[in-house]
Amino acid sequence: MKREELIHFVTTLLRKRFHDNFEKQKVDNDTDRKLNFACPICGDSEKKSSKKRGNLYLDTGAYKCFNDGCMAYMTLGEFVAKMSKDHGIMLPSFVLDVEYKPVKKTRDDNQLVRFITSDTSELVKITDIINRFGLKRLDQLETESRALSYITGRDLALIEEYGDYLYSDSADNKIYIFNFDRRSGRVLGFSMRSLDPNSDRKYIIKTYTDLAGIFSQKGLNKQVIEDANFLNNYFNILNIDFAKPILLAEGQFDSLLLDNCIATSGVSKAKSIMSNLGAKSGIKIIFDKDKAGRTQMMQFIKQGYSIFLWNKAISELKPLCQNSSEFIRLTQIKDINDLFSFLRKSNPDYSLATFNKWINTNFSESVYDMVYL
Repeated sequence: MKREELIHFVTTLLRKRFHDNFEKQKVDNDTDRKLNFACPICGDSEKKSSKKRGNLYLDTGAYKCFNDGCMAYMTLGEFVAKMSKDHGIMLPSFVLDVEYKPVKKTRDDNQLVRFITSDTSELVKITDIINRFGLKRLDQLETESRALSYITGRDLALIEEYGDYLYSDSADNKIYIFNFDRRSGRVLGFSMRSLDPNSDRKYIIKTYTDLAGIFSQKGLNKQVIEDANFLNNYFNILNIDFAKPILLAEGQFDSLLLDNCIATSGVSKAKSIMSNLGAKSGIKIIFDKDKAGRTQMMQFIKQGYSIFLWNKAISELKPLCQNSSEFIRLTQIKDINDLFSFLRKSNPDYSLATFNKWINTNFSESVYDMVYL
């Protein structure tokens, strides 16, 4: 099967599905590994036509949508057959090609244990990346830096160790967020958060496979690379104290505000890491206050996990509102960073230590408390 034939099929599909939206008809095919485009199943973003959360993986023969309201997942053959039927497109000849049957990957239940007990001495260090790209720690930048202004404006500069994780380059138009082991300096991967409000892609993720290519690393243990790629989905996981309660949040910035917290970069990836983290009693889940986050937390509390009660927490803060605009701002809080910033605006002396102590009073594992979610 020719790659060009698949691109032609997807292009035809998008023109039919989004006939009145030229932006959603575009296909990103700048890598050999996948095609990226607006999901034709859910329609993708209603607010921003340029968002592309549908992905066809050419190496594994799978389709995956990363829109939390959709999360469609199927083989390439299933995707093509379904789209052909739903939109009246002729079924291509390549659907049954052997080369595009999905590769079934077997994973041990605990990639984390396997990774931390493996020899990772050959993995790239954070200093190697800093030197290669000419990066600077955000806590060492001048005050007029755009990246530093962004961090300060979101009250993230109050995090004692934020400079260990957050960097910028000479262009000063994005923030590099490193997922690494602070003890050894070994990197799982990193994200680049764009500071351009008009950017089509807010985040660009670099896996360890990407790093191995950048640094021309050959002959590395394939299992170590695969585990590093998997664990890179879970920001800060190598710095967690497993003897203490572990918090799971969505965003990377959110996780840095909380004690002993991992970011899952969206609700869809949470389930895959649960078996790596141990007993349910040691895990607390604090996803965003949107529909996807609360829906997922509702499922987890039914399974015996402790979840953050957003409605209870918001109700406790209502007396802090001095006027209607502050009340509106309170009701519009969508994540942990928003919550901390609201409290800081109400009290400029409000500390992270106080915040974490208060946060921990608003968890419950009782299904009867779902009304407060």
